[in-house]
Amino acid sequence: MMDDVEQIIRMLRRYRGENVFNPYRDRCATHDLSYAARIRTENLRRYLTSLAARSHPVAIVGRDLGYRGGRRTGLPLSDETLLPLIGARYGIELARACNTGPLVERTAQELWRFAERFESAPLLWNVFPWHPHRPGEPLSNRPHTAAEARAGRDVLRRVLDLHDVRVVIALGRVAQATLASMGVGHIPIRHPSHGGQTEFRTGMTAVFGGRDLSGS
Repeated sequence: MMDDVEQIIRMLRRYRGENVFNPYRDRCATHDLSYAARIRTENLRRYLTSLAARSHPVAIVGRDLGYRGGRRTGLPLSDETLLPLIGARYGIELARACNTGPLVERTAQELWRFAERFESAPLLWNVFPWHPHRPGEPLSNRPHTAAEARAGRDVLRRVLDLHDVRVVIALGRVAQATLASMGVGHIPIRHPSHGGQTEFRTGMTAVFGGRDLSGS
């Protein structure tokens, strides 16, 4: 198990791409602590180790890390304000890697309104597990390219293979297309960003037995 986790971490750390921030190797001179990459790597290591030690009937796959979320935490579909909740849900201790903030990431906040109510902690991951940004604008988000998606697929496959997942949820068209290209069966749900919040909530509620998991 630990060998599998360390292999995934090595794959993540060695990736280099143009206009891509690798939170497990790179440091932001403006917002990061001096040892931020080590903190984010350890956050991820604890998360992956916790995942490998338990059953995860539900996997949720998003697009990529955002500058307000995973770029800072090292964790998929997260932000710094959610670290205490995520740590409690997976039974791990997590640390902040930035000396500014904390910042809120809207997709993560919307997802965790549901995820914290799942009977078993979900497996969360992204098609592209690094942070793509616009040229010259490191604190921005951009869609990853097809070539970048290919680099992320190998990691995604390893992460999914570590677990006995019964249901895979694809958030948005990018995740849906990627999982389809990998031959992974999945349930498509509208991504909550760009006005998709209502459809996302409806889709999540429909998937989980018709129960209103949103808490509203």
